Amino acid sequence: MPIILLLRMILETAVNDIQTAELIEKFKKNNSLFNSFLKNPAGILKNQLMSKVLGQGKSQKELSEFQQVLQKLTNLPVIHKKIMTHITNNNIAKLQHIQKQYLNGKSLMDKGKEIIMNSLTQEDYDSMIGVYVNLSSSALAGGMWTPVVQAQSGTYGIATLTYRTNLSKSYDYFNVSRETWIDMCKATGSHGSGANKIFINQYLGGVRKTREEMNATVRKNVNQLNRAVTKPNKSVISTVNKSQAVQGYGRYKDYGKQK
Repeated sequence: MPIILLLRMILETAVNDIQTAELIEKFKKNNSLFNSFLKNPAGILKNQLMSKVLGQGKSQKELSEFQQVLQKLTNLPVIHKKIMTHITNNNIAKLQHIQKQYLNGKSLMDKGKEIIMNSLTQEDYDSMIGVYVNLSSSALAGGMWTPVVQAQSGTYGIATLTYRTNLSKSYDYFNVSRETWIDMCKATGSHGSGANKIFINQYLGGVRKTREEMNATVRKNVNQLNRAVTKPNKSVISTVNKSQAVQGYGRYKDYGKQK
């Protein structure tokens, strides 16, 4: 639950940040709802908080003060940084509620996730390599990109994608560039403007291919990646995760061909 996640980050920060600790002590004395929330967050959310949303007068006023408390805490620099780190560690979907409801810092709220993704550093992007990332897309739920070969023209690897229509199964796409993957992670839209659209445009050439064309594309790309790691030429600078490319070639070199 996002608000529980927010509370955990706040309490973790309070251990080593005096300003956060002092604010928490102040709010504990002045806001009974916040104090109860610290003691039993799940129970408050389930019982008291939901009833107070529907309440009037004093209850509604206390809820408003409670939300202001969270806004003040989450806008502290140290907690801001912790939230940003959590977002770039692929928990964007879990934090969307927090972002909308409790963050009012200019750098985080002006344009929501778009601002966050556009303000990421090279180090932030590097943290999205080799780990599962939730993608903004009506078709794709998420995926992971594994680097394989660095060439003069760029870095290429394997994108393992999960579609919303079948969350229990993932699909491997070979020879996907790092630039394409980062652009997919930066996407903020859906229904024709999200990560899947970028994937179609940059990896599939902008068109949805027929089954036969797709099979040929799979064979072509898995062969190119395999050749880059097994028979590198002067354009290849370095290789990593070589075994994944070789194993992929073994599985997909005859993909779609009649046996």
